[in-house]
Amino acid sequence: MEIEQKIVNITEIKENKDNPRKISKSQLERLKLSLQKFPEMLSIREIVVDENMVILGGNMRYRALKELGEKTVPVKIIKCLSEEQKKEFIIKDNNNYGEWDVDLLQNWDIDLLKDWDINLMDFNIIERKTGKIKEEFIYTPTTVLNTRDKVWQDRRKEWLDLGIQSEIGREDGLIYGGNPQSINIILKKEQAEKLDNKKYSWEEFLEEYPEYNKLKGTSVFDPVLCELMYRWFCIENGKILDPFCGGSVRGVVAGYLGYKYTGIDIREEQITANKKQIEDILKVKQSNVNYISDDARNVDKINDNFDFIFTCPPYFNIEKYSELENDISNINDYNEFLKIYADIIKKAIDKLNSNRFACFVVSNFRDKRGFYYDFVGDTIRIFKQNNIKLYNEAILVNQIGSAPIRINKNMKTRKLVKLHQNVLIFYKGDINKIKELNFKN
Repeated sequence: MEIEQKIVNITEIKENKDNPRKISKSQLERLKLSLQKFPEMLSIREIVVDENMVILGGNMRYRALKELGEKTVPVKIIKCLSEEQKKEFIIKDNNNYGEWDVDLLQNWDIDLLKDWDINLMDFNIIERKTGKIKEEFIYTPTTVLNTRDKVWQDRRKEWLDLGIQSEIGREDGLIYGGNPQSINIILKKEQAEKLDNKKYSWEEFLEEYPEYNKLKGTSVFDPVLCELMYRWFCIENGKILDPFCGGSVRGVVAGYLGYKYTGIDIREEQITANKKQIEDILKVKQSNVNYISDDARNVDKINDNFDFIFTCPPYFNIEKYSELENDISNINDYNEFLKIYADIIKKAIDKLNSNRFACFVVSNFRDKRGFYYDFVGDTIRIFKQNNIKLYNEAILVNQIGSAPIRINKNMKTRKLVKLHQNVLIFYKGDINKIKELNFKN
């Protein structure tokens, strides 16, 4: 390494466009004030350049001095650095001003950053909401999927604005008691706010309208989760199998994005309502979305193979979907339920093409005594018994909704209020083939 110090004309210096450090307008103004007040700063820390006069350290000082109208500046020229050494110098140089430009930083070798003892959390990559990652993947693909996030909420509104009404076909409701995901109670709250011309918190609403404390509601599947799972794990234009389709959401999103979808539900009225939603939203009577009114145990009778399994199975008997004798949500023995559930999973897996993914959205739930059934673990175990291993898992963070109301009651018996679900992603086939698959993202 050779070092030379000299004073040069500022026009000779070249700004480094690949520097992953950026500065806001207000930060730049503060830096300019500092340089005006303490001009000796520049002699203490010169702008560092390579032999081509490209800045290695001092991009922000260069910009500030240029805007201040300086004609000449002291520089330190470092020669004979390798490209890797230049990158390390850039990263380690000045952390006092600015923040990381993750659009540029994502193209850097993460292993090298670790070797240089750089704290990756400083880069704020995980919290990133804009830029190339969002453009490519819609939402940052990590193991935490936060439905409370503004990006997520805005995306969800776009989907619901299409006219998705997943509760149609289940007007009698499936869930009791102020569940924040229950569409009926949400509608009642919105109606009350319009009538009273004020916004209510959930606690205020149920205090003002106590008759709704026991209102039935219908769980609504999140369309953004559908979109992400389809884009991330189903091949482009692939065929999707949903053994427990319930409402219309998963089919509508699939059809809208150009996938072929087959959903099974045991209730004829639900299938009729779902088909009507497809006609209303996709504006076609015949589409790539196929709804079948049948028992999920007959999934093996479908004369087709699929590229992705995506479903949210019944959580034992927590939700009663119908009074039909063969509805597995009516089974009151968990072991018997698991036996049938395992049979359905096996038959669905047999319909899945090789080198493809399957995604089950599940959650642990409590028995009558308050202890948890390990439904998440049992689902993983069933897949493993069929030689299909868990490949990804994520936590789906749900809305807070009426949780503050339920906390006091739950904590009398030391029960934490549950605000998440588990997204389990399995892979069937040769993992070396994944890179060869063609996804929308």
